Amino acid sequence: MFMTSGNIQNELNRRPRFYNVVSANCTASLRSQRPEDKRGHWDNRIPFNGLLDEYLYEQNRLKTYGLSFDELRQGSLINEAAKKAHSAPEFSEKIREGRSN
Repeated sequence: MFMTSGNIQNELNRRPRFYNVVSANCTASLRSQRPEDKRGHWDNRIPFNGLLDEYLYEQNRLKTYGLSFDELRQGSLINEAAKKAHSAPEFSEKIREGRSN
């Protein structure tokens, strides 16, 4: 059964679940909220968020602009842009300057 966020919250109120860093982390929980026929196969990179980008790339779930995974990952790093735009009101726009949409 596909549960909406309201249904999930009500169910958690009735039957609390403990957070499990591997099987019930943020990423795995988001996957479980999708209808089963839209989830795709399980991959061990799903619970380990540091590897999720590679999995999504391989599943064609990211806009790649024709870039290899390494090129896309390198171009997605915003550390320096974030430092420069640190307290700017238009932070979101500033970190995207010069990047593909």
